[in-house]
Amino acid sequence: MGRKQILGDRGFAILLLIPAFLLLAGVILLPLIDAVRMSFTVTKHTSLHKHKYVGFRNYARIFTDPTYWEVVKNTFLIVGISVGLSLVTGFALAIALNSVKRGRGALRAPIIAIATVLRVIYTMQNFVIIYMITQGGPGYATETFALYVYETAFNSARLGSTWLIFLLVFVALYLKLVVKEEKFY
Repeated sequence: MGRKQILGDRGFAILLLIPAFLLLAGVILLPLIDAVRMSFTVTKHTSLHKHKYVGFRNYARIFTDPTYWEVVKNTFLIVGISVGLSLVTGFALAIALNSVKRGRGALRAPIIAIATVLRVIYTMQNFVIIYMITQGGPGYATETFALYVYETAFNSARLGSTWLIFLLVFVALYLKLVVKEEKFY
């Protein structure tokens, strides 16, 4: 008698999924739990191993910080403009490609590949360009989440607050994906 016969189809399927769930827990859940734990602490750059528990002080600081809300507004504005321009450009390219009769599939594949590579490069350069040209200024007019996290972690040495910002972005993205996913069912 084989394992599949002893466990049944469902039990065998669960047995095969256990390594994937363990990997998922190690790669996603454990760092997420650690991030939640760290968001309640203050850590000094001089002693990164020592964490002082401060309760909800980091949360109060972030949510009452006008810079944080300015950064949220700037990020949404930049993302909105970027996505809007991408949609318009993509729609125009789609109309142009639709008029091509021969080699349409082959033409689409390189265009998608090129667009993906350019998008990744643009996303990585966004932080560098803003930091080098304006450093988030004047005031905080061009500061985005990436620059805000950098400033909070390295210039202000508030690592607990940095973990909190990561958590807020993670929760926002997760909620967006869950809401988006529910619309399809």
